[in-house]
Amino acid sequence: MLLWLTLALLGSTGCWAGRKSAGYAPPPPARPPARPPSAHRALGRALAQTDSNLGSPRAMYGIGQGKYFSTSSDCEITGIRVATSTFGLMKSIQVRCGSSWSTVYGTSGGNTQEFILQPGEYITMISGSYKLYMHSLVIYTHVGRYGLFGKESDFNFMAYPDEEGQVLTGICGQHKLLGISGLCFNWGYPPTNITEVYASL
Repeated sequence: MLLWLTLALLGSTGCWAGRKSAGYAPPPPARPPARPPSAHRALGRALAQTDSNLGSPRAMYGIGQGKYFSTSSDCEITGIRVATSTFGLMKSIQVRCGSSWSTVYGTSGGNTQEFILQPGEYITMISGSYKLYMHSLVIYTHVGRYGLFGKESDFNFMAYPDEEGQVLTGICGQHKLLGISGLCFNWGYPPTNITEVYASL
């Protein structure tokens, strides 16, 4: 009888060990690898999209479709601002270039959060999730800080630069009636060599 009760408890749906806690975000690595494992690069649905500013194909994460947008190709990113709805959809995204904010890409409304970089700090990795629309973003910097936007959803992705020392230099994507439907990221070398910064950490 005792054995039967034990097996019944372990097999019940209420067993906490098999459930994922809501809102969990993994701690950021102090220094993400320069090249992502091939499995990470294949995560999500990557759609070929040409960036009109940079003239090179970018991998778009998410379902996509809708109006295309892209930040300036010469932007030194110093902050990210994201608005999300009460249902967890990413409504809009805005990029801070130097001391000025870009156009708001997406739709109006939602609760706004922003992550401001410190002087000399750069974004070196991005993870996120999506369903029909983008739902969450986690932005990691080379000094170990991170900013979390939105709530995790069904499909996850990770985006890294191709070469060591590269950082986020632009964001592109698509948006539809309810919000952001896809995102892509441009990577390049910053004015300061962050490989030397890594070595000093």
